[in-house]
Amino acid sequence: MPVLKSFHQGTANPTVYLLKLHGSLNWAECVGCGSLRLYYFMSYDNIFRTSWPGCKVCSGISFKPVLVAPTPSKRFPKSLEVAWETAANCLKGADKLTVVGYSFPAYDRKARELFLRNFIVPNLGSDSRPRLAVVNPDEGSRNTIKSWFLPAVDGNIDEYSSFEEYCNGLA
Repeated sequence: MPVLKSFHQGTANPTVYLLKLHGSLNWAECVGCGSLRLYYFMSYDNIFRTSWPGCKVCSGISFKPVLVAPTPSKRFPKSLEVAWETAANCLKGADKLTVVGYSFPAYDRKARELFLRNFIVPNLGSDSRPRLAVVNPDEGSRNTIKSWFLPAVDGNIDEYSSFEEYCNGLA
């Protein structure tokens, strides 16, 4: 899923939001209270750990993986609703959006709707268009993303074929 960056101009400490809207095996939901947290289920991440901290909400110690796949009928747990709401709010005011390794497939209608309603449409008539950075090794995917976002960003697009190249461009 996209990496979302929103810089608040004119502040000494700009705010950057990094939102991972699709769950994967490092998202976990507390079995006791349903709160969401990062958790590593793979044994290679546990090499030096003897225990994991309990849930910050209920002190529970049992967690189950949360997976939200980019599918047409997206179902995500209540605990991820806040992340999607935060993304919608950030997209509305973002002056730069960076998409890393996600291609906005046509079948992921929920993700497309989020960006269409909260980033593309609000910026169509804007005098100051936001910037778009696309980081994807596949040129075809980069072109698809650029054309989809073009009405909102009006050519303010930077593209990178690797995350390393993107990071080098930040310096």
